[in-house]
Amino acid sequence: MTLTDAQKDIIKASIPFLEENGVDLTKSFYQYMLENYPEVRPFFNKAHQITLKQPKILAFSLVAYAKNIDDLTPLLGFVRQIVEKHVGLQVKPEHYDIVGASLLKTLGDKLGAAATPEFIEAWRVAYTDLADILIQLEKDRYAEELKELEHSWPGFADAYVSDVVAESEHVKSIYFKLKDSSLKISKAYPGQYITIRFSTDGGKTIQSREYSLSNELEGDSSIDISNSFRISVKRISDGVVSNYIHDTLKKGDEVRITSPFGKLLEPYLKSKDDSEKAKPINVFVGGIGITPSVSIVEFFLKKGNKVNLFLSNADLQARIFGKWLDRLLKQYPTNFHVREFISSKDSKLAIGENHTVEYRRIDHGDVQFLTTSNVNDYQYFLVGPPSYMDFINEILGKTGLDVTKINSEEFAPVHV
Repeated sequence: MTLTDAQKDIIKASIPFLEENGVDLTKSFYQYMLENYPEVRPFFNKAHQITLKQPKILAFSLVAYAKNIDDLTPLLGFVRQIVEKHVGLQVKPEHYDIVGASLLKTLGDKLGAAATPEFIEAWRVAYTDLADILIQLEKDRYAEELKELEHSWPGFADAYVSDVVAESEHVKSIYFKLKDSSLKISKAYPGQYITIRFSTDGGKTIQSREYSLSNELEGDSSIDISNSFRISVKRISDGVVSNYIHDTLKKGDEVRITSPFGKLLEPYLKSKDDSEKAKPINVFVGGIGITPSVSIVEFFLKKGNKVNLFLSNADLQARIFGKWLDRLLKQYPTNFHVREFISSKDSKLAIGENHTVEYRRIDHGDVQFLTTSNVNDYQYFLVGPPSYMDFINEILGKTGLDVTKINSEEFAPVHV
């Protein structure tokens, strides 16, 4: 079904209302949908409803869609972010019917008499067109992952906790194995994540969370990592699932998990330019962003690339995987260089020839080795919270680097 010109005009005429009332509209939409359709609750983080992160993202999406209704090309990058998020969460076509019905219901309630039959029909067609695009892109992405990833499986598989390890006061690593012994843990690409479904209240509700895999390529010989996934979770003060993981989850507990997803390393893997792939690597990591970076750093060192790791933490308590870091520093004394930035000046850390520590935050001066003549001689990876990502993008952009070439992942909902 295609929008008529008259229907496009109705969508465009909605822009002022959406710009002024979008967050109120989408907040009401989520409240209605989550109350009336319990089957979609596992896809949504309650905290993101309380903080309005999720409503703000949807409000932005509606305005952007209305403004680009004649040509959606400018939205393709954002749409692909949504597709990747949906695939990780295992969103299916039938869920779009629920979202569409709830959105139209909320639009009608908010606009009252202004929501004429013509208005509702225009938005119904517009939503259906967009849903069809997303459904097809997600179908292709599911098929791609199942085809390319060895031992992958569709949907969620039953798993159990095989080990729990405290990495620091605030971070725990959880190891998962599949319950079905005939299945093998799928071979993840460096930097990928899995989606896990937990019940934090004795089975009354299900919570879904995406966690980066923190598996080392060689691993800790003191722990059985054969046929297992590892995630490493930082406790968040008001985080329902992170506190459940730290306070309640134990060895033997059962969960459900997906195969790995994520495209952090995909540009490298799909590149056919050997000279590009041989370039040294600059990896910028903020805090718990170290989790997907573990396998990425080790992957490139094994490939023979030179790797510069810029690692930022608030204090020594926030610093994890010190043994892993020391192992690689000794194993690759020529190709691996680490610059750590620890905000707490009270911290003290032993260093080596290829390892320096600054007791401050990273700043513009730390990337002065990048100039307009050499900035494109590296590959770039960036992982961390939004504020850290924004700052690193800013300082790298000032070197002349096209920041769209940075392979990045942030620990937050889709960023708008």
